[in-house]
Amino acid sequence: MKKDTKPQKTLRSRIAYKWWCIKYDLNQMLNREKDMASAKNYTDEMVSTMTEQYSANPTRETVDALAENNLAKLQEVLLLNFQERECM
Repeated sequence: MKKDTKPQKTLRSRIAYKWWCIKYDLNQMLNREKDMASAKNYTDEMVSTMTEQYSANPTRETVDALAENNLAKLQEVLLLNFQERECM
């Protein structure tokens, strides 16, 4: 009869492993938040243009116009990307 040669995990090693997993998960969550915070949706040029326009006329209409303009640009980019994928 063959004896089981697989070592048994002790309670201490299981607790140490669980603790390591918790620390790893927390580290991943914290790093993910840093990555998301550093993501840029607009170029520096776009931000300066929007800031100038709003500073010149700080009204709701200016905000709506900026949002509409940026939405149109986003739609153009998405449409171009979609067309490029269809050609492939």
